[in-house]
Amino acid sequence: MFRGWSKVFFKTCALMATNMRITDPQWPALREAARRILRLKEIEIRIPTEYHSITNKMILGLGEKQPSRLTFPQITEGQNITVEMLVIEQQLSGIIIQISHNEPDSGILWIKGDNDLWHDILDACDDLLAAGYPGCLGCGGPNSEQKWDELNQRIITRNIATR
Repeated sequence: MFRGWSKVFFKTCALMATNMRITDPQWPALREAARRILRLKEIEIRIPTEYHSITNKMILGLGEKQPSRLTFPQITEGQNITVEMLVIEQQLSGIIIQISHNEPDSGILWIKGDNDLWHDILDACDDLLAAGYPGCLGCGGPNSEQKWDELNQRIITRNIATR
């Protein structure tokens, strides 16, 4: 519940148009971005000021759901939304997530679109935390236990219209 309302998953919900559906071709990338944010320890989230408050709420939720966690994402100011590793972890380094219309290097998880997709990532973080992720097996969703295939996802992403 990051935007001040509880989630309702009925097709008739007036808010449904603002949420990414599971059938969206970018859904797997969005879920992988959320899993990385929740799983990785030393990350910096670069976002515009307008997203600081809701992102801080997610980080507080992370602390509540993972009380043994010692490090939390750092938030910095930026025009474009990126998530960057501060130290190498799980063979990941540098920028690991980017929301943009321009395709970044192939080592970066790319979510094609506008900054408003950050809301969808935060909602996915909330859902995953509620399910017990990352301290559970299988609760990260389909294919969450497999290595992320960015190249295959790029083929799908290049062929969709942005929102």
